[in-house]
Parts: sequence; C-alpha cells; structure tokens
Amino acid sequence: MTVFVALLCLPPARAAVGEEVRPAASTGLLLELEAFHVGYDDGPSDSNVSGVEMGIGVQAPRWSFRAVVPAIQASGTADLVGLGPGAGMVAGQRRGADSGNGAGTTAARAVSDTDGFVSSLDSTRRGLGDVRLSGAFRLGKETALGSWWGRVGLKAPTADAAEGLGTGEWDEWAGVSWFREGWTVDFDAYVRWVRLGDPADLELRDGLAGGAFCEWPVGRFAMGAGLEAAQDAIAGEPARTAVSSYLRGPAGFRSSWSVEILAGLSGNAPRLGVTAGWWY
Repeated sequence: MTVFVALLCLPPARAAVGEEVRPAASTGLLLELEAFHVGYDDGPSDSNVSGVEMGIGVQAPRWSFRAVVPAIQASGTADLVGLGPGAGMVAGQRRGADSGNGAGTTAARAVSDTDGFVSSLDSTRRGLGDVRLSGAFRLGKETALGSWWGRVGLKAPTADAAEGLGTGEWDEWAGVSWFREGWTVDFDAYVRWVRLGDPADLELRDGLAGGAFCEWPVGRFAMGAGLEAAQDAIAGEPARTAVSSYLRGPAGFRSSWSVEILAGLSGNAPRLGVTAGWWY
C-alpha cells in the first residue's frame, strides 16, 4: 500500500489567528510564511515531517478567508499518516482558526504493519502538499463575555498521493471558536467536527478536535500556552493530546513573528514540534 503523509488542516499560526480573532479595523490582505519540523517516536528510530507553508488571504472586521499551500518532506522507517486537523499536531498553527492552528494540527503518526500497511518510508519524500482553504465569520456582536466565530475549511487533494504526500481525498471541517480579551490575560478556545475522505483500502474515522489557550502580554511581545485534543482517525486509537507554548512579537510595519514549541502527551501525537512564522 502506498505510504502517505496527509497534512489535512493545519490551523493558521497562532500569531495570525490571534490577530484574526480580534476584529480587523479594515479590510486588507493577509500574508503568511511558516517553517515547521515535527518528530515522532517510531520504535527503534525516529520519523520526521518538516516543510514550509505559504498563505494568502483577505481579512475584514467580520470575516476572513485564506488559502495555504504547503511544501513538505517526510522521512523515517515506518508509514506516516497525517490524520486529522486539529489539535496542533503538526507544529505550525493552531487556535482553531481554520483552523486550523501552531506547529499545529494534523497529526501524522507512525503506523505498524499490523495496522494494514506493508510499505515503509525507506527514502525521503518531498513535494507540494494538499492545499487548504478556510473561512471565518463573526457570530453576532462582540460583548463583555467575548466574541464567537464560525469556521469552515476544505482540504483539496493536490498532493502527489503516489509519493505518499497526500491521501488523494477531499476533507472538510466546520466549528466555532471563542475569544475574550482580558485585563492581563486573553482566553480563546475552539471545537470543530472533521470529515476525512477515505483513501483506498483504509477507512478513516471522522471526529472532533478542540483546544483552549491563554495569552499574556509582555510589553510589545506576547507569550501563551494551550492544551489540544483530537480524536484519532484510526478506530480503536486513543485521542491525540498535546501541549504547546509560544512567543510572538512585532517585526516592522503591520508584520509579526512567532515561535511555537509543541509536545505530545499521547503516544500517537508528535514527540516534539517546532514552528517559526512570519505574517503580515
């Protein structure tokens, strides 16, 4: 069976998402660039997924839309399968923005032969990944209790499935996120339902993903931490859980940078993920 790495729906980087949650003053162009590396425990050796993502979108006071194109590299001794959006399982984006968010979200996991896979990543695979489209719209007015956003997304099968860089199937997700700006700490959380397309000879399980985060301003910078969980796409596997921390700051006129570190709490989550991002 063909090995594949499906980076299904990495949410937008935390920095970008944080700004996205706060109503924009006016309609404008949104640009993103991120580099990420995620490592997984894989028996006697490790498996790794790394790459860069470029995003472009439009952000308005009550809605936003973005398209993200990833270029990925996968290597290791076992099959890697990116199963589901969500929970920042791939270092690079998070916060439920399309959320899709952090060194975030889609979890690739090592799968043994007993799971139905007979081939392995005996060489490094490189190429473009699956394009992700996502949109957000504010639900009602912002109040003292915060604001609510509806979020939808679509993953197109643009990656080369024969090279193991995608599933060759369409995936969709929809959910809501909440954000509240406090005096000394900001809070946000999200929940979403994800429908995964089933590749040949493998039935993936649709399910829920969610997370909650806190952010503290430190002068011109901000630091934050969060916890995320997502139902594994393989039936019988436990939920994937991970914690993350990040730092973001200004990088000139209207632009910002962010660095995030993610650590898996469950065996089917990444061992460690690191993401560096810039957005405008």
